[in-house]
Amino acid sequence: MWISIPKRHIVTWDSICSSISPEELDVVMEPFLCMVPYLLVECASSDEQRAQYSLEPFTYERPTNIPPARAGDCGHIDAWINVLRERYDANPQHFRSERMCFLDHLFAQLWRFNYKDFKDSEPDQDGLGRRLPGGAWNYYAGTIPSFCQSNKVWGTDIDDVYAPVNYNDTHWIAMWISIPKRHIVARDSICSSISPEELDV
Repeated sequence: MWISIPKRHIVTWDSICSSISPEELDVVMEPFLCMVPYLLVECASSDEQRAQYSLEPFTYERPTNIPPARAGDCGHIDAWINVLRERYDANPQHFRSERMCFLDHLFAQLWRFNYKDFKDSEPDQDGLGRRLPGGAWNYYAGTIPSFCQSNKVWGTDIDDVYAPVNYNDTHWIAMWISIPKRHIVARDSICSSISPEELDV
């Protein structure tokens, strides 16, 4: 959602337009259309500032020519992750832990793409020595993503890893890796978009 105060207009972007009808979206948007202008008038610091605004509801649109999320069109996801990373870097106390990191879309994309190589490579007598994806050590050591590098090592300085996962070039899932619990939680806002069996893969 993009709220333009000067234009008195709201734009919503939806990568899966079929997930909500125009009528349902009208209901979702109504509070914002009415309460944003009210807030601007109510909280204006002077009569002069108040005169710039109106209680008339904002307008909104949902462009329908937005292509579905694709693995190569990840700028918007990485931009949002960068916002989180920058806020965390500046104020880690505002987050649930100071032992966490946020990764870009390439982490999951590379690991999923190279998983067959990992499985097919022969381990040594200790069960190690398999082929990891390129950049695996850099993620582990916190040197990438390069924006707001954490330089914190997984398991030593980091307990929780958060990353976006693209499914089938059409849908995004959030992934939380808990290192101490040896457990991964997949958060999916539209569970019907992927079956449990597909998610296993």
